[in-house]
Amino acid sequence: IYAEQAMTYLTQTELETLKWMLEELRRGVEEEARAKTEILAAETEALALESLDERDNFAGSESREQVEGTLLDRQLDELRDVSSALRRIEDGSYGTCIDCGNPIGYGRLKAYPTAKRCTPCQAKQER
Repeated sequence: IYAEQAMTYLTQTELETLKWMLEELRRGVEEEARAKTEILAAETEALALESLDERDNFAGSESREQVEGTLLDRQLDELRDVSSALRRIEDGSYGTCIDCGNPIGYGRLKAYPTAKRCTPCQAKQER
């Protein structure tokens, strides 16, 4: 059962839909991160088996690994955002702007289920 505060802004059906969306998003991000981690591990192992001369030919591989590491960092950030949103659903604060306390519209939450701010406050934050 969700806290009463969130219920005043979102219907039970809307909350359940958003929770399902968040859980699906979490599963997708986890699967993608797991696959990328496995690919990076395999590539690292392959590079370790090559001679130093052959490694020199892969000068760009270090920057590629940095890019992939950055992508994994983004996925971890996304997982944190999803987990935070799911906690807010459970504690009843989901759907309430963390800055002004006003409701975040269902349309915004459906488009961006991890939103913590209403549209006007998010615009201020981005300025």
